[in-house]
Parts: sequence; C-alpha cells; structure tokens
Amino acid sequence: MMFFKSRRALLVAVPLLFFGLTFVQAVAPTELMAIRNRINNSGDGGELPFHKQLRRIEIELNQGGFASGSKPTTDSKSSETLRLEFEILRSADYLSNGALAPRIAPDMALIVDRLVKRGEEIAPLVRALHQSYLQAREFEKANALAARFLDVARLEAIPRYSVASSDLLNKNSSVVKRSVWRLALASADEPASFSATLEGARVDTLVREVSLISSGVHVVAIVSPRCHFSLWAVNAIKRDLELTNMTKSATWLMPPGNTLDVPSVGEWNRANPQFRFDYVHATQEWPELDYWDTPHFYFFVDGRKVATVGGWPREGRKAEMLKAYENAKAALAKN
Repeated sequence: MMFFKSRRALLVAVPLLFFGLTFVQAVAPTELMAIRNRINNSGDGGELPFHKQLRRIEIELNQGGFASGSKPTTDSKSSETLRLEFEILRSADYLSNGALAPRIAPDMALIVDRLVKRGEEIAPLVRALHQSYLQAREFEKANALAARFLDVARLEAIPRYSVASSDLLNKNSSVVKRSVWRLALASADEPASFSATLEGARVDTLVREVSLISSGVHVVAIVSPRCHFSLWAVNAIKRDLELTNMTKSATWLMPPGNTLDVPSVGEWNRANPQFRFDYVHATQEWPELDYWDTPHFYFFVDGRKVATVGGWPREGRKAEMLKAYENAKAALAKN
C-alpha cells in the first residue's frame, strides 16, 4: 500500500542548469532536512496524480544538489551529511515507485561505499539500497549487493527469475511494452532455488512477460496482499456475481514496493488463482494510471482509459464500480 502523507507542500524550484552544464551547489543540513520533509509530503496525502508528484520530487532533488547525471562529492562531506542525503534519496526512491531509481540508486551506492571506507555502521543503508534495487526490479544488482554484504545485513531472498521475451530487454526500442513479473508457482515437491548467497524456504519463480490490455472493456486493478483495503475489495468482488463477471478478465497489478514479499504473494495466488496478483515491472510502462495507491480500478475501452474507481471502504464501492462499467460499455458502443 502506498505511503500517505497529509501535509501540503510548498515547492520552490531552484534552477541548477546553466549553459547545459550541471552545477551542484552545497546545501546546508537544515535545508536538506526541509527538502526531505517536502519530498515526504509531495503527494498531498494521496490526492496528487502520480506524474505530478514525480515532478515535485525531481524539483526537490535538483534543489538539494542531486542533479541528474552528477556524482555526489562524498570525500569532503561529514558522515552526518551523507546519511541525511541518503535519507533524502531513499524517500525520493520509495515515493517515486522506483521510477527515479536509475538516477537515485547509483548515488545511494556511492554513499554506502564512502561510509564503508570510513568503517562505519552501514547495515540499515545496505538494506535500503537493496530495497531500491527490488523496487526497480534490478534483481542482478540486488543479488550482487547481498553477496557483497552477506555478513553485514540479512536481506530479502530473491527467487529464480527469467524474461519470457527477448523484446523486453531491448531498451532502445521506441515501442513501450507493458510488462509484469508473474510468480510462476512451484509444485509442492519442488526444492528451493535461491541465489547461492541467500537463505530461506521454498519459493517460486519470477517470470517477466508482456501484459496486454485486451480489446473491449478491460479492468486494470492496483492491489496488494499487504493492503487490507485491497483484500476487502477482492473479497467483496468474489462474493458478488455482478462484480465477479465485471472483473473476470481483469489484470491485477501490484505496484513497485520495497519488498517482493514472495511468500505472501505465492500464498495469495495459490488460494485465489482467478485473482492472480502480478508485480508491475515499471510504472513508466503504464502512463495512463494516475494513482498507484491501493486499491484502484481503471476501466479501459479498446486500450483507452475511460473511468477510475479509487479506494474501498467497509461499505464497498459496488455502485461506483457498476457505474464505471456501464460508462465503459456505453463508450464501447460508440466505437
């Protein structure tokens, strides 16, 4: 479930680009703390669409001297300042759902390396960096980090993983493909297969595959087995024939987060095969989705989003779901 903050943030952008060159200014610790607080409140309590929150976070990173493409100067900074900068990067990474990880994670790794050289305690930072790699689906980097710091921090185990289509690995392609990581369930008698550096019980296999929004009316749900509102929604849908029929071909997506929680997801998918939860690979592949807090239901008609239903209180959202579905069918009839 997304991390909510309620205080409204006032953002002031400080331009850091001059004649195309990146200029990184020194920022006082008090201002760094203010930047961290504004990043933590960048979503306006869940009311701001994700792409606008992302822009706010980018502005704050620039203001803090974390200019895109720059390498932070770590040698001359105090450990206190480096740890505060790490907190800022961690908050920005988490709240951006991994969308800024290519920019943020290398800086987090540089700070970890500097503190290691100083012989300081770095276990919490290693865990946070590992979580950043998980959120960005950088499993190879996560395993390498776990192997390097095996004696420093106990990190979440990553199951075997593979990519079903080589097209998904083509980063130069101009065509953005929607993709998910599906948890391929192991049979009960299959042995565990972890990375050689990790420990744990039997787990399943992650497979990255293309995810398609079918023609006609298609529902995309943003959910999480760790979110009780999501579970209220799914259980209500299971008990209601109209809602079940409406969502029988739905796509059930889990937003990027700082844990894979494979045991819980595997348990859910085994018990609810008709409501299989898949891991989103990257939010950038789903630009039509304005909110990633759970649960959210998006109604598409021939690939075009036409309606949204957000949240699920105890009394449910059946009326809103039926109205959205009827609107989607009416839009389909006009096509």
